[in-house]
Amino acid sequence: MSELKTTIPKGSWVLITGVTGHVASELARQFLERGYRVRGTARDLAKASWLVDDVFKEYVNKGYFELTHVPHIDAEGGFDASVKGVSAIAHVATIGFDPDPNKVVTPTVAATVSVLKAALREPSVKQFVYTSSIVSHTSPFPGNTTHVTPDTWNDDIGKVAWAPPPYDESRIFPVYMASKTEAERALWKFVADEKPHFQVNSVSPQTIFGKRLNKNGSSPTAGMIPQLYEGKAADDFLQASEYLVFSSFSARTLIPIQIHYIYLHPHLDPFPTLHSSKSTLCHHPSAASCTHQKKSNIQPLPPPKVIVVDVKDVALLHVAAVLDPEVDGERIQAWGQSCTWNDALAVLRKLFPNRKFIDDIPGGAKRLDLTTDHARPLALLKKWGGGQDGWRTLEQTFLDNLDLEREG
Repeated sequence: MSELKTTIPKGSWVLITGVTGHVASELARQFLERGYRVRGTARDLAKASWLVDDVFKEYVNKGYFELTHVPHIDAEGGFDASVKGVSAIAHVATIGFDPDPNKVVTPTVAATVSVLKAALREPSVKQFVYTSSIVSHTSPFPGNTTHVTPDTWNDDIGKVAWAPPPYDESRIFPVYMASKTEAERALWKFVADEKPHFQVNSVSPQTIFGKRLNKNGSSPTAGMIPQLYEGKAADDFLQASEYLVFSSFSARTLIPIQIHYIYLHPHLDPFPTLHSSKSTLCHHPSAASCTHQKKSNIQPLPPPKVIVVDVKDVALLHVAAVLDPEVDGERIQAWGQSCTWNDALAVLRKLFPNRKFIDDIPGGAKRLDLTTDHARPLALLKKWGGGQDGWRTLEQTFLDNLDLEREG
């Protein structure tokens, strides 16, 4: 089989922003294994030392991997030094979670524009890929039947994110969603206005599970399956508290209250601020029986419903977006397979028949109703994944996530 034609030759430098993250570190691994050099940005070099001292030490010694310090990704000119001499850029870094849109949406857009401007000033740059999200297209909550296309945008979420204060916990997830939407809007506006000398694509994942290169790090989604495997999250799957600290994410991570609201209260209005001036979670005609209070009187609720994609598939689609000469100006969907916690439990029971898991969670049969055309991403996975047929299975993803072998 002949080697695939690529937009940039092996040995070229690829800049990956936020390289310590779940997706970005896996993306770095895939580029390194393909013979490319990787320069990764980090806000704190000390916290990124696990990459140079351990995971990529072999590549560091060969001069194929290096870190560069970008303490403020939204700063004007913050990426100017980092882009010098690179042939491709993968902008994966984002700001994170906060209920105040001024602290998340504004700097996320600024960071995206900053790295684009740096790329525009660097003649060596040939390719640019942006890590977007399903939430830039639509809101992934039960009852949403949107068919996502390249022209689908989640513009209504900005009404929630930018509603007047107070900025309480109910705003965290809408603000994050708006940050991804507005940043990707800014990306394509930049392309239309500036007509850059490099090709631009975006990749929009759903919920990302899979192997974590940093075993001691935290990931908002990659920690869920290990918690379910250990059986530590039973109460959290069945109950919601006023403060909603969800242990399946991380003991150190405060879950956005809106995530619980969307996934555990599917009969309620996910974004009441779109329909009322009152920003109350249980503001909906069918909410009379809502018991959103501290853990007293909480009844079992339907479990989260997500579309799971393996981090390896997400990274591989980024690789394709950079290396494939035929991919230009595309919004690539990285969705994987629809899944509920009961689906996840069924997979775990199959993988580990000798282990006792929690019982199925009542009301958890229905999956998300969102749809999209999978033909393009699946074709790219097959082309760049050595003939890979379809998305990685839940079994493969969970085993990678747990870093375990299947029983039997």
